[in-house]
Amino acid sequence: MLRRLLAGLAGPRSATADANATMPSPGVTLSQPRQDLHIDEALLARYAKGAPPPQAAQLFPLDDPWPDDPGLSPAAYDRFEVDGGRYLPIQFIRAFRPLTFEQTGFPTRISDTAEILRYSDWNVEGSIPRLFERGATYRHICYVNAFTSDEWAIMAALTRSVARLTAKRCGRAVRPVTTAMMALTPFRIIQQVAAASGGGPMTVFEVGPGMAYLGPLLASKGHRYRCFDVTQAFCLWQHHMLRWTAGHHFAEMTGQPPGEPIPDDKLVVNLPWWTYPRFLEQSPIRADFVYSNANLGEMTADARRCVLEVSLAMLRDSPLGLFFYIGPGQLAQCTQDQLNAEIQTRGFNRVEGLPFTGWVARKDHAQRIAAMFSGGIRHYDPSHRPELYPADVVMRIPRNEAPLDIAYTRWAFGWDPPYLD
Repeated sequence: MLRRLLAGLAGPRSATADANATMPSPGVTLSQPRQDLHIDEALLARYAKGAPPPQAAQLFPLDDPWPDDPGLSPAAYDRFEVDGGRYLPIQFIRAFRPLTFEQTGFPTRISDTAEILRYSDWNVEGSIPRLFERGATYRHICYVNAFTSDEWAIMAALTRSVARLTAKRCGRAVRPVTTAMMALTPFRIIQQVAAASGGGPMTVFEVGPGMAYLGPLLASKGHRYRCFDVTQAFCLWQHHMLRWTAGHHFAEMTGQPPGEPIPDDKLVVNLPWWTYPRFLEQSPIRADFVYSNANLGEMTADARRCVLEVSLAMLRDSPLGLFFYIGPGQLAQCTQDQLNAEIQTRGFNRVEGLPFTGWVARKDHAQRIAAMFSGGIRHYDPSHRPELYPADVVMRIPRNEAPLDIAYTRWAFGWDPPYLD
C-alpha cells in the first residue's frame, strides 16, 4: 500500500543533487531525461476551471455501465467467501489473510457497500505533501513531480469516472488524489516495455492491488489486467471501481463455480483469493508481468511463497516474464534480505540496474529488460507534446469531492490536496 511505500520519504532535493546521491536500495534509481517543467500557460489557462486536456474525453465511463445491477454486496461476498473456502485446508486460510493490517488495527471488513468510499484513496502520510512541491524528485519510489499532458488527461478522466461511481454507489462523490497519481509509475513501466516489444497488448497480474487504479489505466490501452486481494473491504472496492471503469470489458469471478474458466475476452478480471492457492497445481493464467507492490513484506510466509511460485508459473512462457515492485511494503513479516533470498530461491533472476526492483522468470531475458530502461523510466507521452505539468495542476479536484481522509490530513499536518476552487 501507498502508506508503506512512502514511509521513508525524505525532504525534496534538487534533481542534480539527487542524481549523485547514494541509492537507498539496490536497483532503485530514477533517471528522467525530461525533468524540467515547460508549462503551456495558454493551455493551462484554458483548462483552469477544471476541464482536462482534450485527450481525456471518454477514456472511462461517466455514466453507470450497469444501471440495473448494483454489483457485489458485502453480504454476498461474505457468503461466497464461506462457500469458496469450504474445502480449503486450514493452512491456506491462515496464510491468505491480511495479517499486517490486522496487527496494526487497519479495518479490513465492511458491512455496507457505501463504506467502500473509505478505500478509494490514501493521503494520510505526513510525507505526501512533499510529492506536490515543485521540483520534487524521489528515486526510491521512481517519482518526479512532472507529468505530460497525456498523463494529466488520463488522470483527469479516471478520477472523474471514480467521482461518478462513488456518488452513485456511496452517496458522496470522491476523486482520488495520491494513490491514483502513484499508479502512473507502474503504468509507465509497462507501457515502456510494451512499446519496446512492438506495442502489442500485455497481460498483467497484480497481487494485492489495494485501490487498483493501475487496472483501468492499463485497460484503457488495451492491456489485459487480472488481480486478486485478500482484504474483504479492498476486494469490494476493486469490484465496484474496476466494474465501473472497465464497463463490459470487466468480469468478476467471485461467486463463480470452482473451475469456471477465466474469460480471455475480458480486459479486466477480478479473482477471489480462495481460487489463488489452487493455481499452485496449474495456473490458468499466463502473464507478461506480475506486479506485487508494497505488500510482499506484509504477507504471511506461506502466502509469499505461494505468490512467488504461482508468479513464476504465470511468467515462464512469456518472452518478457517480469516480476516487479517499487517497494516491498512494511517489512513486518520478513526482512529485505530474507525477501530477496526467497525470490531468488523460488527460481527468479534479478535484473540489475533497473530504476525499480525487477526479477525475470528466465535468466536470458534479464539483459533485454535492463536495456529497455537504460535511460530511465519515460513519461507516457503518445501526443509528443513538450509541456510538463506539476502535480498540483494535474491532480486538482473540486473541493466537495475531496477524499474522506482529507479531514484527517488537514488536522494532523495541515495539508489539503490541490483544489479547483
